[in-house]
Amino acid sequence: MISLMKISTHLLALLLASVPLSAQHVSFQLQGSEEIILSNETGNLDFNELSAGMPYFLAGGEGAIADLTQNQDQIVVIRLQAPAHLDVSVDVSATPMNLICSGQCPSPVPQLEFQLGWAFWNRSVTNDLVSTPAMDQLVSGAIEVLSPTGLPLNYSSAVFPMRRRSYTSAAPLPPPVPEHNGYVDVPSTSAFILIYGRLGSIPRSIQAGSYSTLITVEATTPTYP
Repeated sequence: MISLMKISTHLLALLLASVPLSAQHVSFQLQGSEEIILSNETGNLDFNELSAGMPYFLAGGEGAIADLTQNQDQIVVIRLQAPAHLDVSVDVSATPMNLICSGQCPSPVPQLEFQLGWAFWNRSVTNDLVSTPAMDQLVSGAIEVLSPTGLPLNYSSAVFPMRRRSYTSAAPLPPPVPEHNGYVDVPSTSAFILIYGRLGSIPRSIQAGSYSTLITVEATTPTYP
């Protein structure tokens, strides 16, 4: 059974043009299996915070970027909660790849260039399921899967242990032995997905309005031969 949870967040890329402004957004769709719970820990990926002190972007202006080296406070943090002995397979995708104008838009529908980036952090050493590490700790220990400045892709995946092991190429450890009457005390832990991206330069002729895409994060347990 797949449990599905949708969390809306905003990627605000407001444009100054000859028509009224409206908000932009990116929605996050999180999918986990019965053993994996996903939750959005931070909320918005807000590019407006990077628009040179203005609450919008100017048509014809430069875009913005948030990644592991700059504007780290804009990174969206997704928590993965699962049994500590498991490996997880995580898929992250943006559909469509660019930010698409919605509402009263001309034809062909205008688009804003958006390049997805993400990384994972699995350095937890306790079974704490409440606190979230500080952003600098997450960034310094993260392993990047997709760079927003590299080859533009709208999908990538990675398999990693919930808790980093010294022998990363090995299969996951077996689950704990049942204590009594078939009851298994399986300690859980948290790993984190860091999602960020690059907003491309703003065309001078772009239509002001709402531009959006859907980022989907799906986590499952891989099957080993």
